Amino acid sequence: MKKLLVFLIIFSIFFLISLSITGQVNSQERNAKYASREVLVVFNPKTTLAQRQAAIRSVNAKTKQSFYVSGLLIRRIKVKKGSVASTIRKLSKNPNVKAADNNAVGKGDWVPNDPYYASGALNSFQWNLSRINIANAWDITRGKGVKIAVVDSGLKKGLSDINYNNVLRGYDFYNLDNNPTDDNGHGSHVTGIIAQATNNGIGPAGIAPDVKILPVKVLGSDNEGLVSTFIKGVKYAAARSHVINFSISFDKKNDVAKAVFDKIYNKGTPIIASAGNDSKTSVAYPAAYSSLISVAATDYNNVISYYSNRGRGLDLSAPGGDVTKDLNGDGYADGILQQTFGGGSGPGGGYILYQGTSMAAPHVSGVAALLISQGVKGARNIKRALTITATDIGTAGYDTTYGHGLVNAAAALNYPKSTLSLKVSKRKIVYRNRIKVSGTVTPARATRIRIQSYDRRKTKWSTVAKTTSRTNGSYSKKIRPSRNSIFRAYWNGTSSVLGQMSKGKRVYVKPRIRVKAKRVRNRKGVYAMLNGTVIPNHRRRIAIIKKKVGRRWRRVGRVRLNRRSRYRIALKLNRRGLYKLRVYFSDSDHLKGASKTVRVRGR
Repeated sequence: MKKLLVFLIIFSIFFLISLSITGQVNSQERNAKYASREVLVVFNPKTTLAQRQAAIRSVNAKTKQSFYVSGLLIRRIKVKKGSVASTIRKLSKNPNVKAADNNAVGKGDWVPNDPYYASGALNSFQWNLSRINIANAWDITRGKGVKIAVVDSGLKKGLSDINYNNVLRGYDFYNLDNNPTDDNGHGSHVTGIIAQATNNGIGPAGIAPDVKILPVKVLGSDNEGLVSTFIKGVKYAAARSHVINFSISFDKKNDVAKAVFDKIYNKGTPIIASAGNDSKTSVAYPAAYSSLISVAATDYNNVISYYSNRGRGLDLSAPGGDVTKDLNGDGYADGILQQTFGGGSGPGGGYILYQGTSMAAPHVSGVAALLISQGVKGARNIKRALTITATDIGTAGYDTTYGHGLVNAAAALNYPKSTLSLKVSKRKIVYRNRIKVSGTVTPARATRIRIQSYDRRKTKWSTVAKTTSRTNGSYSKKIRPSRNSIFRAYWNGTSSVLGQMSKGKRVYVKPRIRVKAKRVRNRKGVYAMLNGTVIPNHRRRIAIIKKKVGRRWRRVGRVRLNRRSRYRIALKLNRRGLYKLRVYFSDSDHLKGASKTVRVRGR
């Protein structure tokens, strides 16, 4: 009863103190926002002024506003930075306080005004968006800050319902130029499903309307291309986007393509691919590879479309449409409607109904982008979030017809998520020295944390250390980097909380250079004899010797390391006085390193 009263009071307060609230308040606690450093306090009716002032002083707060609601005195107080939670706990225990809570920010449900969306009605053109529960997802995020690469036939310029301000400069790998314009229509339609201009009063809506689109053209006007072109396009996309949509399939497996897709997956970029339109009981390539998220197509009734491939390894289903039926009675076929060009049925204005697993895949890509905008990192975590929250529409549990089920945007966004931080004690070290990697996982728990590294010699992230976090979520581990590397932390999550991957931190390693020097005189003059070792082993590589002249170090010699990474060199000392010498070494795996300074007196 007390919690209900608090909710009703605070809901009323939003209007009285001019907070910007309209419509129904989103009550999902983990997505809630709060006024900074503010707490709302409801006092018991019989409290005195002195008791109220004492309560406020006890938490070192100041009153910003006082008012009555239904006979209850409410104070809006300002507290010290970082003390909101502790203030609420302390005031809640005060016998003169009826309730205390955050000053929450509410917002109204977002419904775009695109006429073909029609509030998500199943009898509208965009029945497909209702099927994936997108309306409830839009109240959480619409994908701002995320980049999706559409590796396809390109994107046509001049379409009236595309927001080109959200289109990045891509590339045409089919014609080898920087103008990835669409000359088929397939890529433009796929792009529209993901990010059609939304809430602009015309046409249909996009699933993730606030994302940035990177068009990558790999198909020609006949909607065909070579695997070698696909590989170049996907590699380009992976370096410039958070999600890759690949609505392309080929008949046979290709080991070279698989190696590229596997590498991209291991680096953390999800690739969503169409299962194929051959009515087969096997998933087409490359969607069949476990490093991609494969998507089959469903119709208006959430039944597998007649043309869609299915089979072992299928991950998800999504609306792909069926242009042979009109099950919702709108007078048009139940395809997927978006703006493109070329032939096909539709309501006009370039809005055309397509069907295919090519249309199903971008539904999943759009939801993946929404997840990323909420902080979910890593292809594995994206895949798990999508599959574990999918709506089961076939045989109970996983099946080869629908995979894990129909993608559910709102369920994916509402699935409990975690955060994982990572920091390193030093960014630059000398070889064989150690660094401490530490961080925190939330929700706090004792769990296994994997420390992973990636460097130029590896094709994937590899686990270099394991540790267990404490019950408060903190963890630490000391490791010895052998070369310049990027480190990240990773944990698998649990059955109730999605795992997470931290941001990467780069660590630079200098070689350890040992040097000894002695002065040698013979009939030819005075020499500095330098010898030592470069660690780790860099046999047959070149080390540089420099002497100090004023404030600068100038090169005076070079020496090749032997098989044991050792060196020996004689430098003639032509002048009197003290020589200060160092040995330097660098390569692509390490920062430039320097030995200690040795001193040798000249003639």
